[in-house]
Amino acid sequence: MTRILLVTFMLGALLVGACGGGDAGGEQPSPTAASSGAAAQAVKVDLTEWEVEPKDLTVKAGTVRFEISNPGDYKHSLALEGQGIKEESKTISGGENTTLEVELKPGKYKTWCPVGNHESQGMVGTLTVE
Repeated sequence: MTRILLVTFMLGALLVGACGGGDAGGEQPSPTAASSGAAAQAVKVDLTEWEVEPKDLTVKAGTVRFEISNPGDYKHSLALEGQGIKEESKTISGGENTTLEVELKPGKYKTWCPVGNHESQGMVGTLTVE
């Protein structure tokens, strides 16, 4: 009888552990970041000394996922502002990547690196949402 209870308990523990039910340690979106179930448009952006590449982007309105890489040597971040929206990715060091997912309305947005004086050194761009 004890053996049956022990086996039942162990099987139950295995099933609960296999089902998960918690955060996998991923980055949490900011309150104004997109959280809809729709598939996001993926846009790759490189932040390097002293450029946001591509400098000018055009995307469709809706959820946009910026896949941000820093192939440079200095820390960088991507910020965007327009149409009542202001968002910023986490700051990443050279060789690191991050993402920023945002629900965007049609219009023009400014993009830039808000780290130090990087904006004044030319790390700016324009995002057009159609």
